[in-house]
Amino acid sequence: MDISGHHADIYGKEGPLVVLNAAEGEGEKVYRRALPLCSGPFTLAAVSGLSWYDDLTPWPAWSFASWAPSCKGVADEYIKALTGEIVPKVIESVGHRPSSISIAGYSLAGLFALYALFRTDVFSTAASVSGSLWYPGFADFTESHETAGKVEGVYLSLGDREDKGGSRIMRTVGESTARVERALREKGINTAYEMNKGGHFSDPEGRLAKGIAWVIAQGVAR
Repeated sequence: MDISGHHADIYGKEGPLVVLNAAEGEGEKVYRRALPLCSGPFTLAAVSGLSWYDDLTPWPAWSFASWAPSCKGVADEYIKALTGEIVPKVIESVGHRPSSISIAGYSLAGLFALYALFRTDVFSTAASVSGSLWYPGFADFTESHETAGKVEGVYLSLGDREDKGGSRIMRTVGESTARVERALREKGINTAYEMNKGGHFSDPEGRLAKGIAWVIAQGVAR
C-alpha cells in the first residue's frame, strides 16, 4: 500500500499494531520471527521508501563515517506524515482500532522510534533495536525533554561488539544507550535493556522480533 510517498506492507490484521520503519522486504522476515514469541496475534506495518539518513534523524549532522552522507535531520516532517497519514490509513486497512500502537526500528530507525515518543503521543511503547543512540546530542535531548504522552514501556538492545567498531562517535553507542535508558527510567518509564551477541549487523530480524514481542507484552499488560 502506497501512502504519502512511502510504502506500507501489512502483516496480520488482529490485535495490537506495531509500526516498523524498515528497509524494503524486511517486514515479512521480522513478522515471522516475532509471531512465535508473542502470546497472541498482532499486526505489523512495515513502512519503507524512506530517506534513511534524512527522514529518521532528528536534526542535521555532518557525516558520521566515511561511507555515510550528512544527515538532513527532517524526522519531524516524517513524524507528521507517519502519524497524520500513514498510521490512519493502516488502521483503516486492517479494519479495527488496535488495542495499542507501538513503534520499532533498527539502527537509525531505532533512534527515530525513541525520538518519536517525544514528538507525538500516538505510540505507547517503542523498541529501539541496535539504535543509533550515539547520534550527536540525542542523549542530552532525552535527559532534558519530556515525552509527548504517557509511555508504557521502552525496549533497548545492543550487540556486545557494537562499541568496538565504526567511527569514533559510533563507538560511544554503549555509553549513550545507557544514558538514554537511565533518562527514560527517571521519567518513570518501564524499560528493558538487552545485550545480544555480535556486532551491529548480527541477526537484525531476530533482535527486532525480541523487541517487538516485549513491547506488545507491555501493551497487553495495561
